[in-house]
Amino acid sequence: MDTSYGFDGSSTPAYHILYHTKQDQFSNELRYSDRFFDTVDFVTGLYYFTQDIFYINRDDLIYVNKIRDYGGTQKQESYGVFANADVDILEKLRLGFGARYSIDKKRVDVVTGRATPANQLCNFNTLSCQSAFRDHKTFNSFTPRAAISYFPASNSQLYFSYSKGFRAGGYNLRHSTPPALPGPFGDEQADALELGAKASLFNRRLKLNVAAFSTRIKDVQRQALEVTGTGTQLRLLNAGNVRIKGFEGDLRLKVADGTVLTGSLGYTDGKYTKVVADLTGDGIVDAKDLALRLPRLAKWTYGVGIISDFQLADIGNLTFQAQFDHRSSSAFTDSNGAGTDLPAFDNLFVNLSVSPTSMAGLKLSLYGKNLLDDQNTGLTANISAITGSIAKVPTAGRVFGAEASFSF
Repeated sequence: MDTSYGFDGSSTPAYHILYHTKQDQFSNELRYSDRFFDTVDFVTGLYYFTQDIFYINRDDLIYVNKIRDYGGTQKQESYGVFANADVDILEKLRLGFGARYSIDKKRVDVVTGRATPANQLCNFNTLSCQSAFRDHKTFNSFTPRAAISYFPASNSQLYFSYSKGFRAGGYNLRHSTPPALPGPFGDEQADALELGAKASLFNRRLKLNVAAFSTRIKDVQRQALEVTGTGTQLRLLNAGNVRIKGFEGDLRLKVADGTVLTGSLGYTDGKYTKVVADLTGDGIVDAKDLALRLPRLAKWTYGVGIISDFQLADIGNLTFQAQFDHRSSSAFTDSNGAGTDLPAFDNLFVNLSVSPTSMAGLKLSLYGKNLLDDQNTGLTANISAITGSIAKVPTAGRVFGAEASFSF
């Protein structure tokens, strides 16, 4: 895959980034499941994954008349074994237990970027790199799960669960911050609690799901991106500990034959409880780092929608869908740079489709996306060190379209 873009976001060429990625992957899973004694649902299995990655990056620092080529290779092998059992203890009570053990092996050859045309150890033109930093490390994890479910009626459920999550450590192939090493950074571990309920009410006309959750993440992995006068500096590191909690709910209400109303609501609150890395980029680790907002964590999300499906004589099946969703603003960068927040976003989507009776499998649709033409941003960065401004990459505005599909 080859990609290039103007990072400076200005009409005058100042800072362009080009990168090439070649990635080969293979994965396979062997699974066995059965029900024993008419009370135990059991599943176990083995998992294998391997991949080879070659990555090379060129920073074309036009504003200082320099280039920077860097990148590297990574070979990875991952193995896993897992098992889970859900046991019916009583007629209305079920217990669940499970665990997974994983091994992740990573071997890298990394070249750190140098902001000078001379002595480049990578060459973007020939897609080649000389050996610079070689290392390998194995990451092991044991992640258990436990849950209890109570069924007060055949159409309702109360549950509580605990699970442990794991994300293996690794290396930074986009390393441009000498003299620091490109890794390894350590594992990230999460302990998650969830309490919830599911119900189908009023003769199944109303389906309701609600849940409250709390997650504590240890040694959270972060990408610290800093923009300086000599380009961007990307560091992958373990920043500290995080706590995230909140609630969510959704419903589906059948108001008439073929017509369903939907709704959803979510609230999330997150914060650092411990910080061990300089995320603000001021050279010290202090209360300012601890007070940073978690990036891309929207506090409020909600939505409402309608789906109406009915038959038109001699024409076919007609489906109308309208959906409105809201997402509150959030930080984009780990450093919470001035002017880099993701804005709140309201999205209205409408779709009208028909499946003609005369041609089975054909579906014709007319749709409109982001009908409120609200501004949304996919990327935002403070590049005042380069151009004295904020660079933003907007996503698509109001879009109208038509689509034809055929299934057989």
